[in-house]
Amino acid sequence: MAGAPVILAAFANDQGRFLDGLQRECDAISDALQKKDDAGIIKFKTQTAADIARLFDLIGNYGDDLAVLHYGGHADGSVLDLQAAGGGNAAAHGEGLAQLLGTLPNLKLVFLNGCATQGHVEQLLAQGVPAVIATAAPVEDDIALQFAREFYTALADPGASRTIDFAFARAKALVATAKGSAIEIESRGMRAGSDAPPLIGAAKWGLYAVQGKEAALAWTLPDHRAANFVIEASAPVTATQIASPSDGLIARQAAAVGELDAGFRERMELERKLSRDGTVDERLVREGIINAFPSPIGEKLRILFAGGQMGDPRLRLAVATYDITTRFVAFALLAQLWDLFEDKPGAVTLSDAQWVAIEAFNQLDEAGSARFDFLDFAIQLNAALAANGIPAYMSQCDELAAAMAQPACAAAQSFMNTMRGAIFDRSVDPAKAADLAQQADTHLDNALYLMTFVAGYKLATIKEITINRTRRKDASFLHRRVVLDRAAAALYKDDTQALLHYADNESVILLKDLDDVTSYINLSPLVLDQNALTRNPGTNLYFFHWYDEAAGTLHYTQISEDSDRIEIRSQMPPPFDVSHPPMLKLYQEFRSTVARR
Repeated sequence: MAGAPVILAAFANDQGRFLDGLQRECDAISDALQKKDDAGIIKFKTQTAADIARLFDLIGNYGDDLAVLHYGGHADGSVLDLQAAGGGNAAAHGEGLAQLLGTLPNLKLVFLNGCATQGHVEQLLAQGVPAVIATAAPVEDDIALQFAREFYTALADPGASRTIDFAFARAKALVATAKGSAIEIESRGMRAGSDAPPLIGAAKWGLYAVQGKEAALAWTLPDHRAANFVIEASAPVTATQIASPSDGLIARQAAAVGELDAGFRERMELERKLSRDGTVDERLVREGIINAFPSPIGEKLRILFAGGQMGDPRLRLAVATYDITTRFVAFALLAQLWDLFEDKPGAVTLSDAQWVAIEAFNQLDEAGSARFDFLDFAIQLNAALAANGIPAYMSQCDELAAAMAQPACAAAQSFMNTMRGAIFDRSVDPAKAADLAQQADTHLDNALYLMTFVAGYKLATIKEITINRTRRKDASFLHRRVVLDRAAAALYKDDTQALLHYADNESVILLKDLDDVTSYINLSPLVLDQNALTRNPGTNLYFFHWYDEAAGTLHYTQISEDSDRIEIRSQMPPPFDVSHPPMLKLYQEFRSTVARR
């Protein structure tokens, strides 16, 4: 999504069966969304006399930015009653409309606020529309107005949860309160391709999502305006060099990071105002994006954004960027699940599929680690947390399963996993390397965009913690740390921060706020900073690669240089004989704690 999400409300009346409430419904939705529209956070567009051609033109014009399509008017289970170009009305058949809507990559919801529109649901879900609100019987004009007003008021409310699911529940509660038991309203999932039983009787609204993709119901309107600056390329593109990983990636990442990082937004807006033509030098945008990410990902992006020749090195870099991003997300979820097992011993339940995924991870060897699907693993881990009533620390992980079901993202996942195996096997055809590198850039664009949310979190190494307390004063905890961001400068310095609470020593921790350690995820020993173990200045960060159970040896890979490996055993030579073996013991504790009984 390059710009602000668009909510398009289309209405069609019938002079013979005039609906008095349609204009009031349009006004009510407009009132609910006005503040966000005025601030440029969203775009609310209306078409009060929608005909087929005009509706198709509008959908095509908004394309990638269309997030919600709302329809109000007469309808039935197979058609929407739009207006005809020459007057009167014309039937818009649901099958064709569903095919069009299924091509929109960022569409979140279709809201069919007409009579008995449930018949459209199966076609829309089958074409890839994530969520649909529809009715199962004729709906009174006034009730439809009330339901729509409350839904969009709740969706735009900055003080509420504002998810699609939440807004639907609010609208349901309002109508049930106002109309009592005479109006039945239900919310349930439906599998595309199934035969849904007809709902007969009183008016019913339903909120539908394909089973397994219910995360789409957690979508919310953004709180901040998307980046609106134009990026000025700093160098021309030649046949052997690229200025960015793929067309549009910089702009997409800038918009996504801008929603997460207020500092980034403010700096880009200032640069835009200072420029003569309203553009921002692409070098500044790249630097801002790199610095927003935790350093394991930022380090890869720094090299990736620098450009270079197409071919095997470029292919390896794009694949490594995908690999380290998916590992990072999976390790954060796995560390959180480990915490859950320690907090609730004997009370955590996992499905067979989730145990199979964990056991497959535990059995990795070097070749297996090069092929293991860490993104699928992350989705399984997130489902395991959710099944035990625990929200993911990085809450956006809830959306991964639905996002990766999109064709472009599924293709990216398949391509990257294939290339990871081919690179490990050294089976990449040199004659095809340049073409594969170009494909890898495109696939990385699609995959990385869905995981940009990690830029909203902070990473830090905590080396040691000491207590600071003077006479009759409250104690504070001095954390000697390295903040693992600002990868564009590749300069990581130790500092000391006094906090009222303490984190974990000799650990790499994931936080939402660097000044608040009351809530964090300890990623060690899945991610370790060798300088935290040795107490040396700066950072030397490694990711878990695999564990040789027979030899009792942990294998790690350095985040910047894949060929830089370390092994941790129970017996280590000086000076690592004291500092490193505790990491092995900690990993073995993880294996014994997160285990099927």
